[in-house]
Amino acid sequence: MKQVTLLVNGPGELWGWCRPLTKSLKQMAYQVTIWLLPCQFSTGREMEVALRLGADVVVGPLSAGATLAAFHHHNTDIVIQLGGDLVFGRILARQNKSPLLCYTYGGKKGLQRCDSVLTAFRAMADTLPQKTVVVGDLVQEGLAMDSGLSPWQRKDGVKIAFFPGSRPAIRSRALPFLSEVRSFLSKRIKNLQVATLLSPFAHVEELNAWKKQGLNPTCTGTAVALREADLALTQPGTNTLELMYMGIPTLVAVPFAFLQVIPLSGLVGLTAALPVVGPVLKEKVLRSMARRRTYYVAWPNRLAHRQIMKETVGELTPNEVALQLVSLYEDRESYEAQRMLLHHWANLAPKNPSQVICSIVERLCVCS
Repeated sequence: MKQVTLLVNGPGELWGWCRPLTKSLKQMAYQVTIWLLPCQFSTGREMEVALRLGADVVVGPLSAGATLAAFHHHNTDIVIQLGGDLVFGRILARQNKSPLLCYTYGGKKGLQRCDSVLTAFRAMADTLPQKTVVVGDLVQEGLAMDSGLSPWQRKDGVKIAFFPGSRPAIRSRALPFLSEVRSFLSKRIKNLQVATLLSPFAHVEELNAWKKQGLNPTCTGTAVALREADLALTQPGTNTLELMYMGIPTLVAVPFAFLQVIPLSGLVGLTAALPVVGPVLKEKVLRSMARRRTYYVAWPNRLAHRQIMKETVGELTPNEVALQLVSLYEDRESYEAQRMLLHHWANLAPKNPSQVICSIVERLCVCS
């Protein structure tokens, strides 16, 4: 039986990419190991969640040094990297003389040394090496696996989904902000219903805190929650793709009040971790970047090179965000135009990406 090792680093890659790919690999009778790489953005629950995905073995997360040392005792026929520094994938693949695949939405150092680079959309492939294969979006496939009970308590009314972020520090800052947004919305929209879609990595105590604020928190599957939603408020991230696939008109908001808790990688991230001065320096850097930005923050907008989902960045108050949501919902022409464009771009993603990846794995295993 052939052994496939999936290298994953953050909670987003684990749930959005590794979940559907693990399922398809097991259906193809591969032995699957999920290896959790060290990640500064981890929630602490990655092992618990990974154990539910159906892999044969789950390892990590360990420190960088311990991970590399443990690689010496791990045999595999193929390595698929789904996040994190490609140094890990290159070392493990070289030790086993096995092919290395990398699934990614954007460029990263070391992609040229992979045997195959995989991505979701043609627009993403334009920024990647020429050998990149467009296989489709694993996030879209993951939505089909979502389950749970609908969070909506009534069939009537306007249903607005809140996405407070995938990391606890951001959600903590978002809680009072979104509570005020809901309060303002309730004054402008009759029969308002809200549901706050928390990460599957959230703790029970966190759900209780959101419930006390009347924000109707849920960890039910995103697709289940969005089937009846009319509108969404979110931050940048993979969830903008989930909203695109579900065709939900969305406001993507980046209030500067959240800047100090937005995670950063690399040297800037290390500097930001310094006590006292770190958060202040990080906020200054991010404010400067936001003011000078020439790019979109929502994935559908980045794919289309135009604003499809409405974006708002700056010194935003809860009242201003609520008013922009109301404006989006009440301008029916803009609302329906966004829904139509979201469906259009969703249909451009190739279908069944995990099966395509399994076919590539099969071919490389035969050749290696």
